[in-house]
Amino acid sequence: MSNMKQITALYKDESFKETFLANYEAAGESRQQAEIEYVAAFKTIYTNDSNGIMPNPPMFDATIDSIKRVLLSVSEQGLLLDPRKKEVAMTTTQSAGGLTTLDFILCYRGMYRLVGMSKKVLSTSVEIVYEGDHFEWRGSKVEPEYRMNLNHNKNCIMAGFCSFTMANGTIIAHLMMGEELDEIIKQAIAASDVAGGNTDMWTGPWKGRSLRSRIFRSAFSIHKASLLDTKSMINALTVDDEMPSIDAFAKVLEESLSE
Repeated sequence: MSNMKQITALYKDESFKETFLANYEAAGESRQQAEIEYVAAFKTIYTNDSNGIMPNPPMFDATIDSIKRVLLSVSEQGLLLDPRKKEVAMTTTQSAGGLTTLDFILCYRGMYRLVGMSKKVLSTSVEIVYEGDHFEWRGSKVEPEYRMNLNHNKNCIMAGFCSFTMANGTIIAHLMMGEELDEIIKQAIAASDVAGGNTDMWTGPWKGRSLRSRIFRSAFSIHKASLLDTKSMINALTVDDEMPSIDAFAKVLEESLSE
């Protein structure tokens, strides 16, 4: 059953709105930007459209408590709810008893922003290793040795890695082998074809950028407990987690979230 009346009442709730706006301001956003995010969040819920993601059950069927939880949790971290910013995508989950709750997925830009804001992380490096590059993997606690050869063979991917230099002086390194990356490309192209999307981002000049986002997302999903200094985001869904209604997400996963 639609909760439109209760959602409208929440939108007009000045106390809730003030808490939401104050969260963004405390995170460093302007009052004006916070106002934009407030309107964008409720528009997304009303229309059940988060930049192409149209969850089933719809967002406007979600419980009011779950809507409050998501909006306040995301705003507290300063992540932008406007779907056009592609930091967070709102979705729904349904319990065995049929109760619909609002949830959210961290998109690539949201993950990157959280890592950038984390006091635990000093720097991040993401690279693709092609045939002809110099690369030595030295374990998950040591920075890999990598030197790019400008004449490398871009048609042959050997590996990809993401490394985080931590504030305490340690290194977190994450390795993905070429076979895995080739399979990601294959599946991404197939998903884009099914969704009627453009495959250029996996076959054209943006291929490297798309792969780097996948490598980063994989590293983030595995190591986020070590990377983040905010517990509320550690258990957040990411695009690498199992998600409901995967067909509804295919186009966004392959076109929007990787940008």
